[in-house]
Amino acid sequence: MLDLPKKIGPFTLMRPLGTTNCEPEYTAILDSPAGARAVIRQLNLNGDEFQEAAEGLTTRIQQIKRRCSPHLVPILFAHAEDNSYYVAEDRCEQISLGTLIDWCLKEGKRLPAPIFLHLTIQACRGLEALHESSKGGKSKAPTLHEALCPSALFLSREGTCRLGSYGLTPISAGGIPGSISIEASRLANLSPEQTSSSRRLQPSSDIFSLATTFYELWALKSM
Repeated sequence: MLDLPKKIGPFTLMRPLGTTNCEPEYTAILDSPAGARAVIRQLNLNGDEFQEAAEGLTTRIQQIKRRCSPHLVPILFAHAEDNSYYVAEDRCEQISLGTLIDWCLKEGKRLPAPIFLHLTIQACRGLEALHESSKGGKSKAPTLHEALCPSALFLSREGTCRLGSYGLTPISAGGIPGSISIEASRLANLSPEQTSSSRRLQPSSDIFSLATTFYELWALKSM
């Protein structure tokens, strides 16, 4: 963990939130009169390949930022410093589906079917927006999430469900994403091709992971 508070670009890291998918997360405040808050993820990169990995992550984030939907968590800022890559997401004061599942298990309750369907429809709309072929730039390929699991879907106070905590696999110079590591997502939610480094991920990989996530939300156990 970092010594806090710590200034990263236009944000100041204030307190640790814990670790998600092996990545430390912090609450941060924008250094402006508005003082907007964000969640910042810290990705530790290999020192020998830091520059190449940072450039690949920047390309990946640019792809995600081109996707606009009320059901996608916006990436506000990305910054490379001291062999780490920091990514700010606009999801403060929101709970994950993982937290909701834990609450249901603790209280011995299940979600009412209308609420479950409401969340499912919103998540599907977010994934559809993410997968939509880019209308700008050179790449026409869909942008993948790569790390869908209960801790990557977030609920606002108003009941909006959004996809965030994206799998941040660097894009190579040839525009090809690497395979996501098993540590970057829960094993129970991985698609079969995510366990093999020789198979390229497809939109169907995300769909598989989203289906296992909502199975877990409905059945309160992993598939």
